[in-house]
Amino acid sequence: MTWLFWNVRGINKRYKQKELKQYLIDNQIRLVGLVETRVKENKAQSIATKVAPKWDRLTNYTEAINRRIWILWDAKSYEVQYIAKAAQLIHCQVTGKLNDMVCMLIVVYGFNTVDQRKTLWSQLEQMAPKIKMSWLICGYFNVVLTTQDRQGNLVTIAELKDFSKYYNNLLLTKIPWKGDYYTWTNNQRGDDIAWSRLDRAIANDEWMMQYGHLNVTYGEPFISDHNHMLIPLRVPRSNIKVPFRFFNIWADHEQFNQIIAQGWAGTMAVGKMRNVCFKLKQLKPVFKQLNSTEFKGVSEKIT
Repeated sequence: MTWLFWNVRGINKRYKQKELKQYLIDNQIRLVGLVETRVKENKAQSIATKVAPKWDRLTNYTEAINRRIWILWDAKSYEVQYIAKAAQLIHCQVTGKLNDMVCMLIVVYGFNTVDQRKTLWSQLEQMAPKIKMSWLICGYFNVVLTTQDRQGNLVTIAELKDFSKYYNNLLLTKIPWKGDYYTWTNNQRGDDIAWSRLDRAIANDEWMMQYGHLNVTYGEPFISDHNHMLIPLRVPRSNIKVPFRFFNIWADHEQFNQIIAQGWAGTMAVGKMRNVCFKLKQLKPVFKQLNSTEFKGVSEKIT
């Protein structure tokens, strides 16, 4: 099962609806956060049904601001509980029915100006103290976090300082990702071309501790001019090799020098450095056994 987050730049056109529906099927998507849908409220139900038949939906049709954010999900796979919504976000709790996934999710669509986005940062700051579980924030922030997040146009400190300030104050972290670094381009040529990283996924420490094995994959723009974000939900593999770590306490063991002497005796390979490498590899299982019998739990004790 996979989650999808995307600034689709409108899905009123039939070809976009058809392509998006097929993409959800082909990639086994079970939860979607769409921003800038540009769908009027009276057409929302019919278009949502065309894109994801039998799925449930949350939208942020609030006050005079509409057509911005949708959250769609397969009710057989997830239960999504509405918590709050505003012009620039939808906040909900997601509970997996087929797995043990439980987290807070906020899908964001940032306004165009610095002053307008101040409301978004303020709302996130108010929500943060109440969240005691894994928290994922995804979407289109419409602003860069660092100066390297844009090429082609200058980045001003005033432009990014609010995002940077709240990002650090809320102790948020960038989720590991792969794919294109820049998520949007103006498609111009020559000196007029510009790239920006405006779409991202960030999370709190609880998310990283529980779901730190999950990555964000930035896909091609496809039916939009923004790269979409995919988060494949997978169980961490139990057969991953644990990195070998040397604990200084081993050196205090009465047999330490003897173990080293036995492991270092003789020549095991041609070439000095290759010989050193082979001898170190030979000592690894010996020290793992020593750790298991004499120093069991040393890693947890250090932590």
